[in-house]
Amino acid sequence: MAPTPPAPPVFAPFAPGTVHHPLAESPGPVRPAAEEVRVRYPTRLNAMALQPGAIAGDNDLIYDAGEVVFSVARHHRVHVRRREPGAGLVLDPGVRRPELVEHAALIMCAALGTVPDLAIGVDSDPLPVHAGFGSSSSLIAAVAAAVNHLYGCPVDRADLLPYLTANHGEEHGSRPGLLTPVQCIGGSAASGLYPGGVQVVAGRSTVVLSAPVPDHLSLVIGVPRALEERPTDELMAAEVARFDRFRATGERWSPTIGSGCCTRPCRPLCAATWARSAPWSSTTGSGWAASRTAPSRTPV
Repeated sequence: MAPTPPAPPVFAPFAPGTVHHPLAESPGPVRPAAEEVRVRYPTRLNAMALQPGAIAGDNDLIYDAGEVVFSVARHHRVHVRRREPGAGLVLDPGVRRPELVEHAALIMCAALGTVPDLAIGVDSDPLPVHAGFGSSSSLIAAVAAAVNHLYGCPVDRADLLPYLTANHGEEHGSRPGLLTPVQCIGGSAASGLYPGGVQVVAGRSTVVLSAPVPDHLSLVIGVPRALEERPTDELMAAEVARFDRFRATGERWSPTIGSGCCTRPCRPLCAATWARSAPWSSTTGSGWAASRTAPSRTPV
């Protein structure tokens, strides 16, 4: 009797630039649309996963949990410049999270079918890491969006969003230079790729509602001064140990969460959005600002 093969490791680390799930359809040959691009990209506050149980497992980076997110006016400012052919990828010395920036640039160039001959600088507003603001996933989305914009945005946002979530990772912690797969639902990328200050993301990273934050709504976010930042691998191990609780919560509360965090709040948002609806070309623009376009947005 043949021995049973060992089970694959859960959330196995990988090298920056690893593409787990290629873009569904290649954009074809692309040409640079600019010599450099500057992008300002928001972070986000995750109001709630609509189905918490859907993230309780190593699902090969494909998750159908859905979520409601608010854009937060704490930004990543990304500067991408073209370099001479064969010069390779170089990051400015001030980049504080180089593995994530490298990963974002490499997977975006892989999607475009281009060689990453780029120079990238990033300046991010201070935010605690692994605290619910999407600081990691929004950074990856910001860099990827900037590279996409450098080539004239050949990858549509509806395709870019699931591509980024299905290839997400964060610094491993105890193994420098590697990334750990982390469940990514799509809210961080959606917060910058779509207009408005609030987005509802359905399964497979599909935005089903994007709307301005109502004028009467204000949010106050408090962050403890003594907040201890823990490495990704340590946090993921603690989360895996509690996956049974995630599943139990999802089974019991997902209908209530869907109604309380999505259905009821979305009705006035939908009404307000439909009342102001107009063709895309005449709206305020995308959720992130680039050097050639400077659209407004309504974050909280």
